[in-house]
Amino acid sequence: MAGASNLESVKGALLSAKSVEAVRYEKYFRGRAEGGISSRVHDIADNADEAHRLFQEAMGEFLMYWDDRNTAHISGGSGTLKRCIALANATVLKINGRR
Repeated sequence: MAGASNLESVKGALLSAKSVEAVRYEKYFRGRAEGGISSRVHDIADNADEAHRLFQEAMGEFLMYWDDRNTAHISGGSGTLKRCIALANATVLKINGRR
């Protein structure tokens, strides 16, 4: 059936999301380290670091489900991902407020 998924395809998508975000964050972080950042946007850079950490933590929590099939990992990952999304949204609002 087209569009159908199973747990293994979900696991693959989570692994891919974790990997892609990590690679892109590393590229961003290296560029920031080489070029430096203005003190004016230091708080935004800190939020980006924390959002990255929360995203990686959430994906890791979701992936722990496959270790023991404990659905508490799905709940825990969901809570962490919600915190990540809330921080990202707050950061975008902060950026837009400075324009």
